[in-house]
Amino acid sequence: ITKCRWQFRNYGWVKVNVDGSVSTFKPRAAIGKMVRGLNGSWMGGSKMVVGLANFFKIEARALLEGLKFA
Repeated sequence: ITKCRWQFRNYGWVKVNVDGSVSTFKPRAAIGKMVRGLNGSWMGGSKMVVGLANFFKIEARALLEGLKFA
């Protein structure tokens, strides 16, 4: 088991996390994104519901939204 935790970044950098998920009960998917600062502090984030698509398209859309957000 690997333990994951926040890694400190160099000055001037931020970390963008994105993820997509697909509901098994409703015909929709969601994308979440957030930005963390130098010391791991939350700088911003959002979520959005998108139309249902295959999981490859949802993950690609999450990546695109994260890049636009940054």
